[in-house]
Amino acid sequence: MLAEEAAKTGAVAYATIAPNYAYGQVAVVAFREDLTRLKPEVASVAKQWPALFNIDAGAEAQAIERAKPDAI
Repeated sequence: MLAEEAAKTGAVAYATIAPNYAYGQVAVVAFREDLTRLKPEVASVAKQWPALFNIDAGAEAQAIERAKPDAI
């Protein structure tokens, strides 16, 4: 459902952030696969994988900001 809504936007460059454990990894892969199927021109410009329950929000946000994504 998220990929379907994302495909309706003008965003092309995407960054993702998800916890670094099985569910987070599978969710990001599924999102990217679905979004690419719906909108082939999309590109992944950043991936952040903070440890579960141990996010460093400042560092994660700065890393994503440097990538200049259209959407997160």
